[in-house]
Amino acid sequence: MRTIGDLAKGFFKNYVAPTKEEIVQERKEIDLSSPKITESKTGWVTKTLTPDKLFETATQCPFFMKGARKKSMDSVRAWHVLVPLQDKGKVFAEDKKLIQDFEERSQIKYKWNLARVSSFIYGDGYLIVSFKGDKEETTIKPPTDKSYPWNVRLLDSKCITDIGYPNNSYEKDEIKYFHYVNSKDAVDMWIHPDRIIHLVNDEVAGEMFGTSTVNLLRNVIKSQINVDIACGEILAWFAHGIYDVTQEGCKQKEREMWEKIIERHPSALVHDDTAKVESINPQAINPTPFYSQLISSIAAAFRMPKHILEGIEVGRVTGAEVGYGDYYKDVKDDQDLIYSPLLTPLYKKILEGQGRTWRYAIEWNPVYIDELAEADIVLKHAQIADLAKNGSKFGGGYITDEEAREIFNKGQVILDPTLSLPPKPAPEIIPQNPEPTSPNTPPTNPNEKSKLIIQEVKGGLDWGEKEMIAKLKEQIEKERKLGEQILKEQAKL
Repeated sequence: MRTIGDLAKGFFKNYVAPTKEEIVQERKEIDLSSPKITESKTGWVTKTLTPDKLFETATQCPFFMKGARKKSMDSVRAWHVLVPLQDKGKVFAEDKKLIQDFEERSQIKYKWNLARVSSFIYGDGYLIVSFKGDKEETTIKPPTDKSYPWNVRLLDSKCITDIGYPNNSYEKDEIKYFHYVNSKDAVDMWIHPDRIIHLVNDEVAGEMFGTSTVNLLRNVIKSQINVDIACGEILAWFAHGIYDVTQEGCKQKEREMWEKIIERHPSALVHDDTAKVESINPQAINPTPFYSQLISSIAAAFRMPKHILEGIEVGRVTGAEVGYGDYYKDVKDDQDLIYSPLLTPLYKKILEGQGRTWRYAIEWNPVYIDELAEADIVLKHAQIADLAKNGSKFGGGYITDEEAREIFNKGQVILDPTLSLPPKPAPEIIPQNPEPTSPNTPPTNPNEKSKLIIQEVKGGLDWGEKEMIAKLKEQIEKERKLGEQILKEQAKL
């Protein structure tokens, strides 16, 4: 039968400092974090979580999981395009087709996103590259020069805890291998670094592994868990109240009846008339300020504005929207400084495995921010379609009207490598009148059509097409200025 002391202990046990006995027994709350005296007794430190506890802790904090998933997905949502380096020739359709076939076959965009989420939780995310004709025992060997990447597989970050040498004979090469040990599947293997894509979170000089964001936030997450539990228990107290039952001369049968009632009710007391019971109702407080502080700490760990982590309600206008720009600049930095150096060797290996040459740079597509960024994307599509269709002063275009429209709508597309466009007529020189009409000006009088000078140059456009492009660029410029004006007005709020 429960006593008042049992009730008080059950309510406060999650919020009081642990005793020495509880630390020794490793109570469940202690597994998350707890203060302990260092061996030198010079101060207090907080325990680092084990890999299993990292995942368990992360999944108990909704805002942490939202931040990890959003930051990871924002990094890969728009993906990238291949840009030919200067003086290296045109982008060959065959090269793009080989890389896109690999991306579709391996689902690397989806797996890259999962590996990034793992890096937030564990500090590191791993993808292992498999090559055509590989065998399981070849993971310790480096891929050959002509090895052709075929697939990528996501590795469990908990299973890689060591980077070193399989044995002393490997030390002379000074190449450190990844040691993968999965006890559940009875897998123990060393993996050559050329076969691993290692996504490191918050890398620090001199460390082989990244920093777990969960470890960084372990006390913050613990606090949010406590606030969640406290809110739920307070609401339960007010909703259900407390059963206070006095039973004189309680028999065994009556005792069993009340025990069944206690099992169905969150708080109940059964006692005789000699006990004095006083119920002190807790004072309700607003948990919003506590949540706000905790969410600010989580947002800081992800280098993410707080309003992005929380989400802005539809119709709510604040001056904080300008923070989107800084956030997506951070995303762009991750793409350029972390992702591109990891993807370039993989794509280079794909082309070299088919006897081709890597001659590109990876350019990440801008992630949608606002109307201004959207206008920039439309302008780039229009410029690319114009250049590919009409060429430049050094040569004519190499795509059809249909392909130009598809580039304007979608951006990068796969061209037909077998298509041969007919040569365009050579420029025709026509004697000009004293006051020639501009080639870009449409005729105002049908009878004067014969007087209009139309210079048909290789790769050129007629006045109608040029007028359409000019109006499109004018409209894009208007949208750009409108976007800038909106941002300035929001910044004043």
